[in-house]
Amino acid sequence: MRTNHQTGFANQKKTGFMPTIKSAWHRRQLDTGWGVAIKHIFPPYALYYAITRRTRTPILYLLGLSFFLTFFSAFLQSLLDLDLSLFRLFEVPITIIYIPFIAKHAIKQARHYAKYKLRRIVN
Repeated sequence: MRTNHQTGFANQKKTGFMPTIKSAWHRRQLDTGWGVAIKHIFPPYALYYAITRRTRTPILYLLGLSFFLTFFSAFLQSLLDLDLSLFRLFEVPITIIYIPFIAKHAIKQARHYAKYKLRRIVN
């Protein structure tokens, strides 16, 4: 059995930009560090990750949290009658801080699902 030296996976074909679902599940297993999560700060990378890993979990988590925080901040502003310019000043740094944590959690969940699916194929 021949292995691909770059990824270490057996019998893996190069399929270009759109990977097969099995190779996407294998690629998800390589995403263990914070590097991939930090790259999700940039929206084009999040889209690239979703296409190459065949998962929408990180994007859905980030969109869901963004909508929640937007509505929550609007609620707080109307309730407490806060100055909008002061609130906007802290919005971007807070967003940059929470995106890697949410992306890391979503990537971890996608990895566990891919591991489950790969085990089902083997067994």
